[in-house]
Amino acid sequence: MNRIISLSFLLLLLPLRFFAQSNYKPATVILLNHQQLVGYINYKEWDSNPKSFSFKDDKGQQTLGIQDVESFTINKLETFERFIFTTKTSGKAKSISDIKIGNQKPLTDTIFIRLVTSGKFLNLYVYENKYCTKFFIKDNYKQQTSELIYDEFYPDGTMFNIEYNNKYKGQLSIFAHDSMANNQNKVMRLLERATYSYDALTKIVNLLNAENATKTNTKFEMKPFAGLFLQRSDASYSEKTPLADAPRTPSYRPGINAGLDFYTNAVIRRYMMRMEVSVSSSSFETKKTNEVSPKESHVYYHKFDQYKISFAPQFLMNIYNKDRFKFNIGVGICFDYSFFTNDDCYAINTYYGISHELKTPFEYQHFSLSAPIRAGIILNKKIDIFGKYNLPVSNNSNYLAYSLTIRSLQIGVNYLF
Repeated sequence: MNRIISLSFLLLLLPLRFFAQSNYKPATVILLNHQQLVGYINYKEWDSNPKSFSFKDDKGQQTLGIQDVESFTINKLETFERFIFTTKTSGKAKSISDIKIGNQKPLTDTIFIRLVTSGKFLNLYVYENKYCTKFFIKDNYKQQTSELIYDEFYPDGTMFNIEYNNKYKGQLSIFAHDSMANNQNKVMRLLERATYSYDALTKIVNLLNAENATKTNTKFEMKPFAGLFLQRSDASYSEKTPLADAPRTPSYRPGINAGLDFYTNAVIRRYMMRMEVSVSSSSFETKKTNEVSPKESHVYYHKFDQYKISFAPQFLMNIYNKDRFKFNIGVGICFDYSFFTNDDCYAINTYYGISHELKTPFEYQHFSLSAPIRAGIILNKKIDIFGKYNLPVSNNSNYLAYSLTIRSLQIGVNYLF
């Protein structure tokens, strides 16, 4: 059984060679000459809005870019539009080191802006690169798109006090007055404490669209899961205990788990933060015989049961990432709370026929830490088959001379709701 579990775990690691793979999604592209192309776009985890992308249809594969395309939509979830603008602002800096010094020279650029939310009156767009984030607003009646102006900069000659330009609040307040909506007061209150961010601006634009907000394009997604696993556990003893080199019989017990998966990009699903709670149990029995003479030996025996509740935040990455099949690896930290029962410890002198019970020399720790290392496959976005090794970070007893450490290996299956 041990060999089967080890082999299963190793087999899960084989798809590592598939790290670099395409991720073509159904897409529609509108060219600058208004011609429409229907096919597939290689959709990636873009940290910055793309300048170009790989497109294929029944005529073949080609690279299209800002010089060719008016707009494109991927899998009916992500929409990008071409936009030419001139700006003197640097937007929301990604880090303090990206904040500019002094006034900037006007810059004209052509970019793809991504649709965040849309409605009858207004559309909200975002542009991101490795240095900054900028938002744009489109007046659907006037068919005009403009930058929501925000800037943060150091005044000329200083790098001490950051100054801010929040002109975007005034721009949105004008839309609120022009809309004559019933929720003007609520919008104005939100603007007073608004930040230049996805959540704040999306909420304001949706309010300005009243009941006509048709699409909020967010990449974040949260999904629950639940499952079962088989756990192989092994207890080892420190060198100073009589049972240090005793042959160990592993424990095989079922367990249950459940939790939530948080995706940074719900369309691609490459990176995932998993919050997992599990309940498991183990039963250990160790016996060792020391021969003193041909007629005399000492037998040491220890038996106990462990019941464990675990909470494990983990980071997972789908190395091979297709809709029907995904291969992932992950690491995390596991917080365990254990109950120990049926504790029995004794020694027997076979020559004299004396058996006496020993007081357990282990001071069990209820709280312990381990580091889960896992690999798994996901089938059709629903079935998660995994192998996981919990590497001990702390001992399960707190007396150095007689320490006890429990290691576990799991194979199991989760259903992703």
